[in-house]
Amino acid sequence: MNKKIASKLVVSSALVSSAFVSTINVDAAAQSSSAEKWVKEAENLAGTLKWAISIESANTDITEIPWDYYNQTKDALKKAREAIKSLPVKERTILETRLNENVELYVSTNPNKVGRVVAYIDAVTAGKKIEEKKKALAEKLQKNEIDNTTEKAYHELTKEIRKQGILLDRVYGYSTRQIIRDHFKKSAEQVKEEALYPVSIKIEIDRANEATAAGKYEEAKKRLESANYFLERGIEKGFIKRENALYTTLSEKINASTEYYKANTETKVENPSSGGGGGGYVPPADYIVNGTTATVRSAVAFEKALGEGAIKDIKLAASFGDANKVYKLNRIVNVDFGSYTLNGDLTIETRAEEGTIKLKGSGNPAIRGNLTVNGSNLTVNNSIVVSGEINLLDVKAGTWNENAEGNKLTIEDKDAIVNLKKNTGRITVKGKATESTTINVGAGVTVASLVADNPVHIKGEGVVAAAVINANVIMGTLPERIFVEDGFTITKSTGEQYTSEELNAITDNKLVLEFIIEDAKSLNKNTVAGTKPGQVSQAAKDALGTAITTAEGILNDTNVTDVTNAVTALEIAIATFEKAIVTDDAEVTPLEQAIAAKENFKTAYASEKLDWDTLITAIHYLNEAEKAGADVKALKDYYAGIDSLDMSNKDTSRYDISTGALVDFTGLTNLDLSGVTSITELGGLVGLTKLTTLNISGTKVKELNVLWNETEARFPDLTNLQAENIDTLTSIGGLVEVTNAAGFSPAGLTWNLSGSILAEDPHDHIGYITTKFQNSDGTFTAPKLAKSTPLEQAIAAKGNFETAYANGTLDWDTLITAIYYLNEARAAKEEVSDLEAYYAGIESLDMSNKDTSKYAISTGALVDFTGLTNLDLSGVTNITELGGLVGATDLTTLNISGTKVKELNVLWNETEARFPDLTNLQAENIDTLTSIGGLVEVTNVAGFSPAGLTWNLSGSILAEDPHDHIGHITSKFTNGSTFTAPMVKDSAPAPTAETLNIDETFTLQDGIVSFI
Repeated sequence: MNKKIASKLVVSSALVSSAFVSTINVDAAAQSSSAEKWVKEAENLAGTLKWAISIESANTDITEIPWDYYNQTKDALKKAREAIKSLPVKERTILETRLNENVELYVSTNPNKVGRVVAYIDAVTAGKKIEEKKKALAEKLQKNEIDNTTEKAYHELTKEIRKQGILLDRVYGYSTRQIIRDHFKKSAEQVKEEALYPVSIKIEIDRANEATAAGKYEEAKKRLESANYFLERGIEKGFIKRENALYTTLSEKINASTEYYKANTETKVENPSSGGGGGGYVPPADYIVNGTTATVRSAVAFEKALGEGAIKDIKLAASFGDANKVYKLNRIVNVDFGSYTLNGDLTIETRAEEGTIKLKGSGNPAIRGNLTVNGSNLTVNNSIVVSGEINLLDVKAGTWNENAEGNKLTIEDKDAIVNLKKNTGRITVKGKATESTTINVGAGVTVASLVADNPVHIKGEGVVAAAVINANVIMGTLPERIFVEDGFTITKSTGEQYTSEELNAITDNKLVLEFIIEDAKSLNKNTVAGTKPGQVSQAAKDALGTAITTAEGILNDTNVTDVTNAVTALEIAIATFEKAIVTDDAEVTPLEQAIAAKENFKTAYASEKLDWDTLITAIHYLNEAEKAGADVKALKDYYAGIDSLDMSNKDTSRYDISTGALVDFTGLTNLDLSGVTSITELGGLVGLTKLTTLNISGTKVKELNVLWNETEARFPDLTNLQAENIDTLTSIGGLVEVTNAAGFSPAGLTWNLSGSILAEDPHDHIGYITTKFQNSDGTFTAPKLAKSTPLEQAIAAKGNFETAYANGTLDWDTLITAIYYLNEARAAKEEVSDLEAYYAGIESLDMSNKDTSKYAISTGALVDFTGLTNLDLSGVTNITELGGLVGATDLTTLNISGTKVKELNVLWNETEARFPDLTNLQAENIDTLTSIGGLVEVTNVAGFSPAGLTWNLSGSILAEDPHDHIGHITSKFTNGSTFTAPMVKDSAPAPTAETLNIDETFTLQDGIVSFI
């Protein structure tokens, strides 16, 4: 079915006083003009074209596109349309219908109803693009070359399959579509699957080498283990054969990386940690003692407080420290980091001293380094974020209470009991840890990953998302992602045991299940419900949807048999679904089509998933069956028996949406069409005389004449009319007619037209209706007239801005509109001081990643926001300058990362810093910078201090730096401040393998099995 179907249902509002149905009768015998010859020519060529793309034809090469036939058909269609232009309406309509049904059906390029031959051409073209990428990857595999180019080829093929695959699924005819899919998509997926393990191995080797070079030997070790695992899995799967050169190539790469790792780990001598305790002069302002509490503002003062036995509590009043230093806490003392950061490592070593240490603070992080704890009688309540590792060497059993979000823990204590009360990053268990080492994961808490090199007992109601197990472990709930080294087991708290073979089999089968689920989803999504060839019944779609949901539930299962059975069950469901697809040669009567379409409607209606496609299809086939002389009384009775229909905010369909599709729903009492902007008239409602509630808010109707039938109200029981926010109204005369009817009473009525705009009201209909509703309990909310004062428009725009701001939905359209009307009101010399005060009173504005608007986006729209202290413009690539911020002198935080600004001169006003309180400037990943002279000017001002400042230009690229502005600014920044410089264009690094993303592979990352 195409748009022509729905066009038969469209009703002009001019017909509101007459019967709705207007059907085009086709009189095939009435054609005798010369135009008939052109139409026949086009039909014959279209028939030849259809045969040329059929698999039953002599053309067995599916990659051959019949361009000659296609172009000839298009030319004949053009000439035929030209020939019928001058014909009488009736004859022209008949020939036009034939062209649409017999020619346009094959060669239409309309995106909403692509012709069958055009879809075939698109599919073959898309398939050839996939073949090109497949060939590139296959050649690399044939040459046994597994390098960066291979990795890139894998990624590009994956993207191409996903990008072009949808075009392959649009081919008409099940058999033809399957052959196209098999020829292009299936063969490409086979090559991609062959490359999966070799490319994954290559990635792990690259990351192992990088980790070794950086001295991260534990990570390097895990990467190498993962590479070896993938090599064995590739062999088991049959994609890597030991006798082939590919195996030799991969083995040599793994061996070379292993030797590099060994060479570094065997000869590496760690630098001894620098000691705690400090000396040197401490300015009085940096060290303030109040009772047993010391407030410190410098590293020297901090070390002094650590060494003072009388101090029981230390408070940080600034960020400080040396990233290469270890600060030592050797006694019981609490540390409150506040919102500040200690740069460097902190070691707590209280030995046998008994007591409790509280670590608290809101800084992120509070410690930029590692935290190491060693105290056999020590209780620690930790509420700080640590950027590095928290190393638990020894604590009192059951007394490490983790209250911070996202920390990474390494546990080496033989009997530690760690209580996790917030989500945690990676946890590594090693060293002296034993089966007595326990981790209590609180309810609602998630551990991102667990690496167990030693035994450990995991308890609690929380979950471990992923795990790599190299020891015997006890766990209450198995992780969703898990890898177990051969020979080890996991014992559940119930006593049930799983071997490494069983658990790894689950992981492998889950990977297969995930792929099949995606295939099933794609098949279900791209197969339309219906009775035409290539379509399938709604019942079949629902059955496959249920099978998909069931399979997704098994993804969290830990039983290898369940996962294996789920794979088989979903494959059977897919096969059953494909068999249910209507084939090209199926013959269905109009009545059968109408009944099937009604059942689809009924299912969608019952599940509250009814859309316009399903509704229009049902009514079309009902009309077709009626024209064919079938008995459709039962079908008509069904639709007439529906009393409520909610089509609100359903504004998309492959057919034309209009109220004409609602003619048969004569029993409706409640109809909601709100938000359906395709609705422009209400003529199709003329027979719905039982309506009590009608909602047409947000539609595009022009008038409400349908409410009056020339002698009386068409809907006598209509008590609730919602017609808000309609900006296309030209008349409300229909409402006036209703109020003029004899015996009219507004009691109990609600006519709500708030937010709607009436083009004009020369006869004061608004005033007339308002008078009728006076002194009653009825409600009439009038629309606004299009012609309003600039101040009224500014106030209305401010109201829209205020609502969007409060709801977190503010966009540039709303903001720019508000400021535009404010300026219009100013130009009209209106009193706008209250509006100006409102915008000037806004302190925080987040426009991040909002990069689209029907207007030009610039900071000029922000001129009136002079009270801003926090402004986020990150990701708005339309921002190229910052001139509109000159008045926002109270700014403390400004984020322009990812914009296209060229210079930062706005920060300087020729004599002093324009934003004296600006402590946090985020300007990352800007590739258009030509100058940072504005920053230099700020650092040159008398009395400039970088203390507490953050100027972050990481990832940005400066075109040139002839005066070494970067070096100048860097020299101005000291400890307690941060300046992250941009790169100069000629020295910007090239992309590395780490920046590449491979779809549908998996790797061992941060010590856990990850699926990418």
